[in-house]
Amino acid sequence: MDLTLEEQILANVILQDLIEKRTPVSYSDFSSLLELSGPQKINRIVKWLEQITLEDAHAGNPLRASMIFSKQTPGLPSPGFFILRENWSY
Repeated sequence: MDLTLEEQILANVILQDLIEKRTPVSYSDFSSLLELSGPQKINRIVKWLEQITLEDAHAGNPLRASMIFSKQTPGLPSPGFFILRENWSY
């Protein structure tokens, strides 16, 4: 399941606020800020972050998704972020 349009709008607002405050957060904390629940909440966020990462890259903008990190790699996005980056072709 993907984030709903309403959740995507809220996620963009929250992410922009984090960027302005220069405050990265974990995927888990981001899901709490979005008030998501359920076993797939992190996967839903990751899928959305992958989407906006590709949009940012194609537009030549900073990668907003880098503000969200994995608790397993504090301060860094999950390994999937870097795999996605390596596989870009445009």
